[in-house]
Amino acid sequence: MPRLNLQLIVIGQAAIIFLPAAVKADPPAKILKVSTKDDLASMVDSAQPGTTIILKDGIYKLSSPLVFRKKGVWIRSESGKRDLVILDGKKGTGQLKREHCINEIVAIKASNVTISDISICHTKDHGIHISPAKEGNIRNVVMRNIHIYDCGQQLIKVNSNGGKPLYWTDDCILEDSLIEFKDNSIMHDMGSYYYTGGLDVHGGNNWQIRRNTFRNIQREGKMNSEI
Repeated sequence: MPRLNLQLIVIGQAAIIFLPAAVKADPPAKILKVSTKDDLASMVDSAQPGTTIILKDGIYKLSSPLVFRKKGVWIRSESGKRDLVILDGKKGTGQLKREHCINEIVAIKASNVTISDISICHTKDHGIHISPAKEGNIRNVVMRNIHIYDCGQQLIKVNSNGGKPLYWTDDCILEDSLIEFKDNSIMHDMGSYYYTGGLDVHGGNNWQIRRNTFRNIQREGKMNSEI
């Protein structure tokens, strides 16, 4: 089956694409509750397969990405209200600038990871970055009811592993989410264009993308790389 190269930009309205169904999984059984006082990056890195990380309301100021290396780890807000839990990659309290942010908030390198009911903002590059490790294809990543905004490059980026053989990301879901720029000054300015976009999947099969809103992705004056 040929690989799907997906670069989706829809401005100001919901985007609905129906593709073959991905496999649905039950939530992991182990519960780990976290507050803004905890070292969230370390807790994600050490989470074992079968763990759900539940975030209490608040703004989580991150100095390093949340790297999901193990299969079957979920993260969500306790309230289910995405705007009450914000993962923020901006360093300090000054003006928002791309160079003053961490590279990315969420890095997914394993299958069966679910991100839901949270907001993600302010990175140098991506809000969520999915790329396989050496073990094979990633499958069954679910992004549900998330709000991603103001990241320097693609808000959601999906790459291959870049090696031989090539591994990709299949059978994933993005649904009921808001992907947008509130402050487009953070966009990566390449001179003749902005190297930004909403969702950029370099290769993947059986993705479902439905009931999402992509807003203010295009910036006046120059084209974006994903349009």
